[in-house]
Amino acid sequence: MTTTPPPSDKSSKQSIRLFFTGLTMGAVDLIPGVSSGTVAFLFGIYDELLYTIKLLTGRVPRLLLAGKFSEAFRLIPLSFILPLGIGVLLAIFGLVHVITFLLESQPMLVWAFFFGLVVGSSYIISRRITTWTVKRALLLALGFGVTFLLIGLPAATGSDAPFAIIGTGAIAITAMILPGISGSLIMVLLGQYEIIINAVADRNFLTLGLFFLGALCGIALFVRLLTWLLQHYHLAVMALLIGVMAGSLRRIWPWQTTDADGHAANILPTLDLSLLWVILLMILGFVAVMILEKIGVAKEHDDINTAEFQDEIAPATSHKS
Repeated sequence: MTTTPPPSDKSSKQSIRLFFTGLTMGAVDLIPGVSSGTVAFLFGIYDELLYTIKLLTGRVPRLLLAGKFSEAFRLIPLSFILPLGIGVLLAIFGLVHVITFLLESQPMLVWAFFFGLVVGSSYIISRRITTWTVKRALLLALGFGVTFLLIGLPAATGSDAPFAIIGTGAIAITAMILPGISGSLIMVLLGQYEIIINAVADRNFLTLGLFFLGALCGIALFVRLLTWLLQHYHLAVMALLIGVMAGSLRRIWPWQTTDADGHAANILPTLDLSLLWVILLMILGFVAVMILEKIGVAKEHDDINTAEFQDEIAPATSHKS
């Protein structure tokens, strides 16, 4: 005989899981080549995340401007956004020095773990598409090819001018929310990564404010397009995004070198003791995703229980494209 856990116990477990998800999303956002959108997609909160962003950049501000404060606050899914947001912020501001140190001192091992993590994530998410058609396979190939080529582009020269920071925020946030495309990697290609990461480390709130302003504008527009696509072409978009995730593996290939112009290039591994550690960490990253699926973290969740949210995602869950 099975028993249903009391609501308070279920709510506590949900908050802990969302906090852990937020920590993971914040940590991977600091690493060029790994996307927090991948984490949201893998941990089954992607629909809820898009829905919440739409509310916070649409109806909620409009209600606040109209003076309907109580109605606006009732609309915000606080039980979802608070633990998730706290986890993201704690990871970004608490782990920035650790991540920077590891990337500088042990880049090969860091890339190895996340390489295994992304491979495992791609595999788990691909299993959610129960039937593969020619169209979905072609979309996967398209996502892989475009991302693979994009990642190979040389980095531009960065700028700390206000409009450059705002533009960086607008472009990077669209990548952060897409599974497989790293916002940090886009900032590297734009030449802005060190500027933004130093602003986080130095608590330069002027630069961070400009970046946030650009991110707010970018995400307000992009999330609506992405939500519409997922509503009407859900499985097709999933296939495309799986390809994007696979294409991003080019950036986090553990064995890399730098040419005379400072551009990163992938190389084949050498047969020495370090190869064993890299392979072990790849396997560890892959196994970690399998464990998350086994214990029920890496699956679709139902974290927002409102009729409006169900109406929002209904086309996405029933469409067969």
